[in-house]
Amino acid sequence: MSPEVEAQKQQQIDNERKAKINTLLSVATDKLAAYQDMIDFAGIEEETMEAQKGLFA
Repeated sequence: MSPEVEAQKQQQIDNERKAKINTLLSVATDKLAAYQDMIDFAGIEEETMEAQKGLFA
């Protein structure tokens, strides 16, 4: 395999890894934001505690 082909394959692998990382970070950010909203808008102490448990999980 030529060095150019190897470099292209490695670049593709790197791009796929970066895309996966970005997807996972996006999902994590969305989940954290949802729990933070639950904490911010909780009406009672019990709701706040439940949201915090989810956030820390």
